[in-house]
Amino acid sequence: MGRLAQLNPNNYGSSSNIQADFENIVRYLVAAERGNKTVAELITSIFDATGQFDVAFQFTYDADGLKYKTASDADWTVLATPEDLRGDPGRDIGDVALPIITARVDTTATASQTVFPYVHTSSDYIFVFQNGLLLSEDDYTLDPDADTVTLGSGATLNDIISIYKARGSGSISTTRQDFTVTGATQSVFGLTLPENEYQAQVFLNGILQAPTTDYVISDGTSSLTLMQAAVTNDVLSVIIIASTSATEIPGFMLEGVYTDNKTGKIPYDRVAIDDGDIPQAKVDGLADHLLEAAVINVAATAPIIPASGELWIDTSVTPNQLKFYDGSQWLSTRPESTLPSISTGEANYAVYINSTGTGFVYKPVDFSALVYKSSLGVAGGTATLDGDGRLAAAQLPLVRGTDVINMALSGAVADDTYDIRRMFGERIRIIGLTASLSSGSCSIQLSVSGATVGSVYAVSSTPTDQLFGTVIEVDAEVLSKLLSVVVTSQSSADTLLLSIVIERLN
Repeated sequence: MGRLAQLNPNNYGSSSNIQADFENIVRYLVAAERGNKTVAELITSIFDATGQFDVAFQFTYDADGLKYKTASDADWTVLATPEDLRGDPGRDIGDVALPIITARVDTTATASQTVFPYVHTSSDYIFVFQNGLLLSEDDYTLDPDADTVTLGSGATLNDIISIYKARGSGSISTTRQDFTVTGATQSVFGLTLPENEYQAQVFLNGILQAPTTDYVISDGTSSLTLMQAAVTNDVLSVIIIASTSATEIPGFMLEGVYTDNKTGKIPYDRVAIDDGDIPQAKVDGLADHLLEAAVINVAATAPIIPASGELWIDTSVTPNQLKFYDGSQWLSTRPESTLPSISTGEANYAVYINSTGTGFVYKPVDFSALVYKSSLGVAGGTATLDGDGRLAAAQLPLVRGTDVINMALSGAVADDTYDIRRMFGERIRIIGLTASLSSGSCSIQLSVSGATVGSVYAVSSTPTDQLFGTVIEVDAEVLSKLLSVVVTSQSSADTLLLSIVIERLN
């Protein structure tokens, strides 16, 4: 309120003095109004009811530069243009901060627990604390393959085991130096300090020490001095996190025309490299690759003093011919250059290596030992093998062997079905039968597993001989079949003799 000063303090004896101070207040309030808003309205827009600052700012960056707006603003306001942010070419804009600890995991231990899960690699620098005290590297082992940290002795129930690692990169190094006091007391400890910028963490018996208050590090003498001397068997641990390379950045190119917004890479058309500007030695492996690459000469005459393996395109002949140098002579790469001359009588002949293995000869192709695909698995052709390397059953040749099945029914023969034989594991064809009675007459018909097959034949004392015009095939390879004879229309029939003629199919 320095600008709102009383003009006549303690001197309001006249109306002119009162009027002057009243006008001063009015002018102050009018000057404080912005956008047709009073001071109270302006304050309400940036503070909440408790007096806390409450403005939602948004920031963005585009071709116009760095911009902001509040929740009530419709348009963005430019804070700085890209030129102002980038600065002059080659200007240093600051240092990159050194890395700090990362990936901290706190675990409450169970009774006697020794193994604690922690994702890490063999190149990570790991720190382990037990109830806030830094453990010696001898107190635990690391297993990056199993992602575990194993304590040398089991933790007590509810101990807090804290594990973290130093965030680093190719330009960051982390080292640890441990000292055990052997004398009565010790205050000064020699250190190995890096040349570049670094940060240090100092622990005494696992307890983090404060710089200046508890210790001082001298870069000039490469030493650490404790403000209060350590005593016998105290352990001092010094962890140095250092930058191994320069951290200054020579300038940023922030616009999208200079840097890809997604990858952060500089477009090639923004790199000032003329054709032929990159030396061969600056391209990884290019020099060695060029030495190993084949040399191709294009000329009408052979190259002078060629190297073994060198190539030459001979333009003195039409069409041009590719040749290679074998160390003593130029040889053509055309395959016909190593083949014998041909004649019209050798049309459709094939090229064979001669009996001595020293050259090529032309001979007719011998198809006598070949089997045509069209003849596989067909009648009159060649059988094929199944998935087990055996001949398929359907392609096996038909083997026929003739046999006779006999049956005799002594005494009176009634109208009934009489079983002859149960068959299993075989396949037969019934091609005929002969039957006779000692006296009387009847009719017979064959039956297979209860179903009559073939014709009905009359039987008397004179033998009945029948060759079937249509053979009866019985397949009992998988399921057994019962062969029977059905007798009907008997008249004083006595003693039936029956012979069935068959062909075996397997």
